[in-house]
Amino acid sequence: MASRPDHALLFNQAGGSVGAEVYGRWWASIPPRERRKRRGFVNNRKAILSKWNDTWGDRQQELVLIGVHMNEQQIRKQLEACLLTPEEIAAYHNGKIFEDTWPL
Repeated sequence: MASRPDHALLFNQAGGSVGAEVYGRWWASIPPRERRKRRGFVNNRKAILSKWNDTWGDRQQELVLIGVHMNEQQIRKQLEACLLTPEEIAAYHNGKIFEDTWPL
């Protein structure tokens, strides 16, 4: 989330069951010198760096949808509308702080 660039968040929903939590921090939010001292990073360095992005580091989104009769195009369109625009990305890189209304 743009309002929480350092935190990895976990959200899950199955039927009426919903859960959300701060799952941890992105490795990219930890200075490299400190990162190299962390066992989790050292032990998984190859896997972490294999997905590393020059701009966003290890920040990523993973989404699994399970269902029947789902309209993939409509779902993709709605999810893509949630992404930052190029202007918002530029503002983020220039230090913009985004409002955080998520209840965690």
